[in-house]
Amino acid sequence: MTNRLAAVKASPRSARACRFLNLGYRLLGNHLGYERAEINNLCLSYYYGYSGGYDADGEWWPVPARTTTTGYAGEVDILSPAAFAEYVEFVLRFATRFGVVIPDPVRPL
Repeated sequence: MTNRLAAVKASPRSARACRFLNLGYRLLGNHLGYERAEINNLCLSYYYGYSGGYDADGEWWPVPARTTTTGYAGEVDILSPAAFAEYVEFVLRFATRFGVVIPDPVRPL
C-alpha cells in the first residue's frame, strides 16, 4: 500500500481524501469523455458489483450495488477509513488501465 493511502487508513475519512477521489474521477472522466457521476458509477460497479434499476421510461439501467456511503440494502453504511483507502487504491489502479495517472497529493490525506 502506498504512503498516501496509509494516511487515509490511519485517520478518519477527510474532505481532502474525498477531494482526492473526486480528482481521480474527474481526470479519468476527462480522458474517457464521461461525466464525473458516470465515472463514479462505473468504478463503484466494477468494485462492488451492480444491481439493476428502471428509469422513468421503463428502461433497465445498471446501478452500483453499494456506494461509499450506502450499503447493499440501501441503508446508510459509510465505509471505514481502511475500506475507503482500499477503494481509492482500486480507482488509482483502474485509471492506469487507460493511461491516466492521478498525481499524489502534496500533503498527506
